[in-house]
Formats: sequence, structure tokens, C-alpha cells
Amino acid sequence: MSKTLATVNGKTITDADIDVLLSTLPPQQAATYSSPEARKNILEELIAHELFYFDAQDNNLEEDEGFQKELEIAKEKLMKSYQIGSLLRKVTISDEATENFYNESPENFQEQPQFSAKHILVATKEEHDDLMKQLDEGADFSELAKNHSTCPSKDRGGDLGTFAKGQMVKEFDDALETMEVGETRGDVKTTYGYHIVQLTDKTGGRTIPYEEVKDKIKQYLLTNEQNELFVNKVAELKSKYPVLYMD
Repeated sequence: MSKTLATVNGKTITDADIDVLLSTLPPQQAATYSSPEARKNILEELIAHELFYFDAQDNNLEEDEGFQKELEIAKEKLMKSYQIGSLLRKVTISDEATENFYNESPENFQEQPQFSAKHILVATKEEHDDLMKQLDEGADFSELAKNHSTCPSKDRGGDLGTFAKGQMVKEFDDALETMEVGETRGDVKTTYGYHIVQLTDKTGGRTIPYEEVKDKIKQYLLTNEQNELFVNKVAELKSKYPVLYMD
């Protein structure tokens, strides 16, 4: 049960009233009001609002012409938003529909693989072949990269770090996809030159489980169906109420 913090002319203000007010603020802003002193300041603000409310009643504000105009505008806005909300709330998405969407579009739930790799980049096939021969004879990959690669990664022994599929040129990605971790492969030709690639790690490339994405799928389907319902309802209402476009 919410704790009563104050009464104003018999009207109760509780802890819950403060929480409701804070819930309307962005999370970062609301967090600044977590201290007892800050909540006390909010309480004083709520008290002030109630005082003005009772003062407005005593001064017959409801009969004021300006207030009546503002009230009509507010009423119109509320009716619009409430009517739209009532329409959209009719849309529900079943677990069956969500699961069907997942099963029928598996391509949407493939996690891109992540690669970790090193490479040596040279301009000519002759340089490439010479370096491949040295690697076959037991030369250290990182040392060769430092001494011969034209890529800035040579300063890290050719280490490119970790990256997702699609971040490198297609020929590079294609080679990595068919390689085993620890494998070194040459003859990877791109517009940059000749690459010798060493795959040091590979993760991902899995199908994301249904349980991880079902909430997102349901929200996606809900939004789509609500949009379709809204558009169709507007078309229906346009046939009922005249709409004139002015040039």
C-alpha cells in the first residue's frame, strides 16, 4: 500500500503519485530524483499544483471563456488519441503467429560470423609466391608481415583484429568462410593486391534461437498489423467524411 505523504484540502498525495510523475520522465532524468531530498521537492511541487487546483475551483475557472476554449482543444486531442488507441489495441499477435514467422523466414535470424585474422598484403604475384615459400619452410607469419606487408596492419604483425562478415572485401570474406581456424591460405586476390591470410579465430554464424528473438518478432508483427489497420481505417473514414485538399 502506498504511503500517504500529505493532504491538501482533504485530497491525499502519496508515494505512488511521485512514482507516476517520475515514470513520465526519461530514465536518466528520473534517476536524478532518487534521493529523499529530491523526492521532497517533487512533493512540494505536487502540493503546489493541488493548491492551484482548489484556487481555480473557488474562482469558478470552469466558467472562464479562455478556459473553456482550452478545455475544448484538450478534449479534442484526447478524443483523437483515445480513438486511435482503441483501434490499435484491437490488434493482438499470437505465439503461433510469432513462431510461424520465425520458422518461415530463417534467413532473418542468421547471426553473422565474426572472424579474427592476420594477413600479409603485397603488390605482385612474385612477392606473394616467395613469402608462401618462406611460410612453407617455417618462417614466422607475423615477422613476414612486419617486414613485407604493405597494409598498415604490418605494425601489428598483420593482425586485423576481429570483424564481422561484410566488413572486408568479398574475396577476403569468401576465403575466410571456407578456412579452418589456424589455417593459412594464399592466392587471395583483391583490388588491393595479393593477400596471404591466416584465420586465428571464428565465432558466430549460428541461427539465433527462437526464445532470444520472439519478443522482437511479436513487436515487429504488432507494429505492421497496427499500421495496416490504421491505414485501412483512414481509407474507410475518408469515404464516410468528406476530405478536401486545397491547392
